[in-house]
Amino acid sequence: MMDEFYLDVYMDLFIAWIMTNKAEYAKNHIHCYISKVDKYHTAISFETNKCYGHVSLWHDESNIVEQEIFDNESDKLLFYLHFNLLGIAQFQHLFLEFYHALVKITHQVKKNIAICGTNGLTTSIFVDELLAVCKLQKIDYQLTSISLDKLIEQDFNYDAIYLAPQISHLEPKLIRLSKQKVPIYKIDPTVFATKDYQSILKAIKDNL
Repeated sequence: MMDEFYLDVYMDLFIAWIMTNKAEYAKNHIHCYISKVDKYHTAISFETNKCYGHVSLWHDESNIVEQEIFDNESDKLLFYLHFNLLGIAQFQHLFLEFYHALVKITHQVKKNIAICGTNGLTTSIFVDELLAVCKLQKIDYQLTSISLDKLIEQDFNYDAIYLAPQISHLEPKLIRLSKQKVPIYKIDPTVFATKDYQSILKAIKDNL
């Protein structure tokens, strides 16, 4: 247990250290400010265009520090860590874990992935169910079911394209038409037919 005198000193040091680096946070488009101060705790808030977070330092015998990050649109909790304050090195290390998570979320680009079939109908159910799995597993892909004609019409404007087995034989032709500006992959027929969503998600992750 940390001596109360040193706890008070450390709390002031930590708050000053965090606020001193405001210019560095701004380089990553993160706005930082002290949002609450009372006899119980000090809360420092961080805001970005994608998420917001708080570091709360509790001024009592618990010596607790709480760190949390939420999604702007859904208010979903994305990161949470609390710990007993033990010293300077520990605090700096765990704060940097929080900050790096904040930066990663802020600059994360959602991948736009097309799953293409002959007319888009056969892939639509596959994509709907795949999106449900992504939601459960908190995987942030933008998946679209699209017809072959529409894909060509949109000039292959995706980060990656996966071909259903019915049109996988067209892969060489589509690579030529796309001028190789986007990676094109074939979905294994067994994976598609058995709706093996874990395998397709693993393939997407490995290919990104």
